[in-house]
Parts: sequence; structure tokens; C-alpha cells
Amino acid sequence: MRKIDPILTRIKSVLNAKNDREMCEKWGISYSTLDTWKNRDKIPEKRLLDFSLKYGVSLDWLLTGKGEPTTFKNINIGQIGIGGVGDNHQYTSHQNIAELDHDILTILDYLLEMPKEKRKKVLKFILSM
Repeated sequence: MRKIDPILTRIKSVLNAKNDREMCEKWGISYSTLDTWKNRDKIPEKRLLDFSLKYGVSLDWLLTGKGEPTTFKNINIGQIGIGGVGDNHQYTSHQNIAELDHDILTILDYLLEMPKEKRKKVLKFILSM
């Protein structure tokens, strides 16, 4: 058994894919890319991080199967309004947002539901702490 097989099984479960071809189609990768990853027995870290962020699953769960999948919204930092980031800028830091504490994710979800002006005031207050 390859090291990536359990990871691929978890990815299939998140995507509700019955087989590799369906998984590739839903994930937006070519079957030949998957075949290359299988031959190398490795999925590029960036692809796993992107998957984690896009589908709201814990990277730790994705890699190890331990813990819960921990679903949360795909967070667009521009929506939250953190200074200097444009409205459509997707989170690209190497920090694994999937490993953030559940309480922080709850707060982020709450912030996303606030009107923009109120959200800016709350964030300004938080950053001044």
C-alpha cells in the first residue's frame, strides 16, 4: 500500500467521489496528474493545503486521519477586511488555517456575516489589543 492511498481515500470521501476519475474531475486535476502522484507516492504540499482551504477540512486529518475533518467555510481574508488586503484576495499564507482553533474559526464566521463597516470597527478594536 502506498503512503498516499489513505489520503486519497479521505479526499474521495470529502468530494463524495466513487473512484479516482470522479475524484479528479471534482477536484479539478487531470487523471495523469494523479497517476504521477501515485507513482511518486506523494501529493505536493501546496495541493493538499489548497484542498484543505477550499473544502474546509483539517490538514492534519487529511494527512493522518486522526481527529475530526473539522469543516469550516472557505475563508476569503479580503472579506474579513484585514488591512492592506484587497476584497478578492484569497488566503495564501503558508500558515495552515485548518489547524486554527475552532473558536477562532467560529469568530471568523461571525465576522464574515457582519456588515462591512461593523466588521472593520471590530477588527480595528481587536488589532489595537
